[in-house]
Amino acid sequence: MNHAGPPRLQVIAETMHSVPSAEIDERSRGATMAVAFARVLRGAGIEIPIGATVVFAQALSAVGAGAREATYWAGRATLLRRPEDIAVFDAAFAVFWDRSRAIGDTDL
Repeated sequence: MNHAGPPRLQVIAETMHSVPSAEIDERSRGATMAVAFARVLRGAGIEIPIGATVVFAQALSAVGAGAREATYWAGRATLLRRPEDIAVFDAAFAVFWDRSRAIGDTDL
């Protein structure tokens, strides 16, 4: 995969601007969050299989998407396949979580 162009964190931030922040039905909040975050990770260069996104959504249903630590570990456990992707995941998660809070998605 070619990583030429802007640094990864800039790519993460640019990808976040394209994730819609409309009102989301409570039942689908975890699934929407899972798909949006997987999209951010893909934009940052991490390969995320579709099946991993589904499992992440299921994990969010089990642990809830409101607690930062539970959401972080659910994502890390279900979405990552390679230890070298942890630093990018951590940076992407921080941007994703902080942006979600800043735009008022307090249930995320």
